[in-house]
Amino acid sequence: MSSSKEQKHKQRPEEFSFFMEEAEEIKEIVERRPEPGKTAKTRETWYGTLWKHVKQTAEKVFVVSAKWLGTVCKDTKRLGMLAGGAVGLGLLITVIVLAVRLGGVSKELRSVQAMSLSLQEELTVTKQELSENKKLLSTKTAKEQAVTLTPAVTTVPTATPIPTVTPAVKKYIVCVDPGHGDWDGGAVFRDENGRELRAEKDDNLRMSKWFKEALEAYGIEVVLTREDDIYLELKERTSIANNANADVLISFHRNSFDGNEDVRGVEVWIHSSRPQGAEALANGILDGIMEVGGLADRGVKFGSMSSTREDFEINRSAKMTSMIVELGFISSAADNEVYDANGKAYAEKMAKAVYDWLEAQNVVE
Repeated sequence: MSSSKEQKHKQRPEEFSFFMEEAEEIKEIVERRPEPGKTAKTRETWYGTLWKHVKQTAEKVFVVSAKWLGTVCKDTKRLGMLAGGAVGLGLLITVIVLAVRLGGVSKELRSVQAMSLSLQEELTVTKQELSENKKLLSTKTAKEQAVTLTPAVTTVPTATPIPTVTPAVKKYIVCVDPGHGDWDGGAVFRDENGRELRAEKDDNLRMSKWFKEALEAYGIEVVLTREDDIYLELKERTSIANNANADVLISFHRNSFDGNEDVRGVEVWIHSSRPQGAEALANGILDGIMEVGGLADRGVKFGSMSSTREDFEINRSAKMTSMIVELGFISSAADNEVYDANGKAYAEKMAKAVYDWLEAQNVVE
């Protein structure tokens, strides 16, 4: 081997040094695997995080392998074989991850099976006890009938008055959707050096929790599509609202405009068909925010930013009155300051607007 080739081969361990670091990180994620009792969302988040790191590692292995092989191998056949080996390594890592996931599922199934056997044993014991109690009761009744000599007294049945039932007013259900989450941070605000100072996903979740608290003060049942930093597909969010039979779906977001902090204000997006109920509620929400002040009123908008005839998924798939509230521009330092100072007040005014609108609909069971 020439001195040049020897030098290139000596560089190989240094080229692949990152792999040990990624392997350690994957190992730590595997060790943090949720227990079987955790929620499906928690397990799904863990699987997603693990898959994300394994995928990144496999991609890095392939890229670095290709780069290194391109410098040390001129033989096309040998290059193809080694590149295939790199791809095989990536597939091997994928198989390991799938094995870990299947192992976790198997463990949970064993746990469920054990619980099932325990319940069966308890059911058998309960059946035996009921059978014995039934025999004792039958014997006791027979003795009482033999001893009792007093003839039965015939009683004239009296009419039982039918109670007056007042129809219960339906408990309103509002689904609140904090936009974005986890790896999908949404719009961000950066300083002059490009450092991220705040992400839309965090503001959305914060406002949703304030809004939930304000709605519950009116006796409204609130369903949050996410309560922590997880990622949900758009159709998952509308499915949660549809399955809850919610009366209203409100999705919170922050707007953004690159290069101009003077672009500010709040706007509400509803379906392109401009349903009267949605438009009335959207205007009520805007009026409430304007009472607090600090944000410019950009009005009610229809469809989406790309077309007035194309709708956002939230409004397209929801089976109830729905809207997207863009609460100020995260790209504007002024809007961010107002958002932080008046956030809870905005939530309270919006909650009152929602309650008043629901009452006006006269929704009863």
